[in-house]
Amino acid sequence: MYISKRVVLIGPAGAGKSWLGNELLKNRQAFQSSASTESVTAAIHEETNTIILKDNKRLILTVVDTPGVGDTKGRSHDFMDHIVTNIKTKGANMLLIVLPYGRLVKGLKNNLLALKECINGFYDLSTVLIINQMPSEYQLQRNNPPQTLGEMEDKAKTDFADILKMKSSATNIFIQTQTSENVDFNNLIENMYDVIVHSTSVSSDILRTWTETLNYYEGILGGKTSAKESFDNEIARKRDRLARLEQDQKASLTGHLVGVGGVLSVLGLICVPVVGQAYVVGTLLASGATATYYMYNIYSLEREIQNLHNEIVILSDKTPNAQEELEKAKAKLEEICHYL
Repeated sequence: MYISKRVVLIGPAGAGKSWLGNELLKNRQAFQSSASTESVTAAIHEETNTIILKDNKRLILTVVDTPGVGDTKGRSHDFMDHIVTNIKTKGANMLLIVLPYGRLVKGLKNNLLALKECINGFYDLSTVLIINQMPSEYQLQRNNPPQTLGEMEDKAKTDFADILKMKSSATNIFIQTQTSENVDFNNLIENMYDVIVHSTSVSSDILRTWTETLNYYEGILGGKTSAKESFDNEIARKRDRLARLEQDQKASLTGHLVGVGGVLSVLGLICVPVVGQAYVVGTLLASGATATYYMYNIYSLEREIQNLHNEIVILSDKTPNAQEELEKAKAKLEEICHYL
């Protein structure tokens, strides 16, 4: 049985996107990788390989390596347009957002918020957050005050949801803890394959490049877009978001959000110690902790689905008001204009 999937790597320069792409493709020569803060990948590059899974199914995996968001040479606007255009035209089953541990600075936060605007929110089942260069438990214990990997994991989940203004913290996150013993890196990659196999897709119908996003709000202010068009578009984007969350809810109820037997939760944080190392020092969280977060995830999804449903009902009963639409567009443009 052959399964075709396409994943897009997104993140700042030096975070380890190219390295992770090479590991997923089982080809160290697929992408050029570097720990530099300047983007080695100046253009979108994709490679495909057929991966034989543990159940003998064949995963035809295409990995798309993208230039670093928050580029130090002022190319972020163009890079974002190219990334979103690629997803719109070629599609994507999953976004892998690779971030370096401890480096979620303001510029990077704004870049991620810009991405969220372009793709109409981070769809829970289509987005995986990866924290790279994670310190070991030993290193964390030597901090003042001492910290644990569990505390860092909880903080990363909360920060990601808060920074990206997400109502739900049910973003797909892998959990990988660390000990002093080496663990075969293939175990982590195999679990990533399982998540990719069960991934759905990023909706391309409502995606907008960064240029299109700015032009859209400027068009409302300039009278090129009517109040009704603006109003209808807002409802359409909320309905798109609702449909995606309902799809995620269905997947969670059928068990696709958690690895069989609690081997590895799909709701967690991938913590990789050093860019370029082909192994992870660590062991996986016990299934009890996995189950706890799994139940919280379902609750979060249900809550956000209900909130969106209520918002759509309220909007659907309203009549478009030109002044209100102008004020919303002006406020939105003021909010996002500094993201890139």
